[in-house]
Amino acid sequence: DYPLDWSYYLARKDSVFGYGPLWWIIVRGCTQWATNLGQYLVGLKILGAVCFGVSLRLIWLLSPPERRPQNLVFFAWNPIVLVDGLVRLHNDLLTVPFVLAAVWLFQRRAALSLPMVALGALIKLIVAPVGLVVLTLLLRARDWRAIALGSAASLVIIVGLYAPFWYGLG
Repeated sequence: DYPLDWSYYLARKDSVFGYGPLWWIIVRGCTQWATNLGQYLVGLKILGAVCFGVSLRLIWLLSPPERRPQNLVFFAWNPIVLVDGLVRLHNDLLTVPFVLAAVWLFQRRAALSLPMVALGALIKLIVAPVGLVVLTLLLRARDWRAIALGSAASLVIIVGLYAPFWYGLG
């Protein structure tokens, strides 16, 4: 609220929006049919349930067989996931499957983990630090091919998803 502060233009409420284009596309896809608030909320509840279900499946796949039930219960009964994610429909629940998928892909095809992180970051920017971790691990492993392919695919995804929303410079 202080325009003379040097950081004002970085944090102005009217110019900063924390969600990327994929957030708009996915939410719109789940609520396109809604004509009133109740239907809109049903669409968002369905989206939350899908994210929750996909996350459970990925936790199952990522967990060692002897820890699967424990890990599923830890996630599924976590008050933050239940109250904030499913009841309040917090938008961070939408990023969880992308982060988990990036971890799963990193174990199988490392090059695909970077584009998955990019997709998550195009929902909400809080996912971006996961990309730094993945990139650091790939650099440490000297997997130049995965870095090149993952970076190129991420760039294509970013340009492709931002292009419809871009209205030019200035």
